[in-house]
Order: sequence, then C-alpha cells, then structure tokens
Amino acid sequence: PAPSWGEGQTWAVVVGIDDYVRESIQDLRYASADAKLFSQAMVDLLHVPKDHLFVFTSDSVESSQTPTRLNLVYRLDWLRKNAKAEDKVVFFFAGHGANVDNESFLMTEESDNRSVETLKASALGT
Repeated sequence: PAPSWGEGQTWAVVVGIDDYVRESIQDLRYASADAKLFSQAMVDLLHVPKDHLFVFTSDSVESSQTPTRLNLVYRLDWLRKNAKAEDKVVFFFAGHGANVDNESFLMTEESDNRSVETLKASALGT
C-alpha cells in the first residue's frame, strides 16, 4: 500500500538539466539521471501514478519534455489550476541556480546569464 500523505492526490514536476544551451553555463553530469531516479522512487515507493509525474530532462527526445522555461511555466500553471487544495505537489530540480540582487533563479535549459535582465527573462524566479 502507498504511504499515507493524508487526503488528496500527489503530483510531481521533476527537472534534471545536464546540458545547458549557453556555453557560459557549465554543463552538469548527473542531473538528468538524478531526476529520473527521483521520479522512479516516487512511483516505486510512494505509488504516485505515472500520469501524475511530469519529468523534464535535457536528454529528452520529446520537445514537450525538455526543461525549457516555457514547458515548466506551462506545467506549473496547469497544476495551479488543476490540483485540488488537498493534493500534494512535489517539485524536484537538479540543475544550476543563481542568486542576483537578492533574487533567486532556477536556470532552465536555455537560460541566458549574460545580464540580470536576460537571466530574469529566461530563468525561473523562485
């Protein structure tokens, strides 16, 4: 049986970014693998239905499952509109982050760190 997290359903947005588009952002080696392992653990240990997992990795061949800012904003907005008050939403992010002028950002696959303004326009604000 699934562990009890109380009432409601569990949803998860899982992100792993190894390969950044901009050369100025250092690539990572295990972020995509970590995201895949985390999502598998959600299924195996917490019995989260696979259709409640939204996995975005930089090695995905499906353009709708790549960790772009637009894909992530879309899915988070969809969950905001569709998850019920009693539901749980888990967000897992393996990738680079940045802190600029006391603002924190999660750097998406196509983030642009040339300036504060390009970072704000291309990364996820926290």
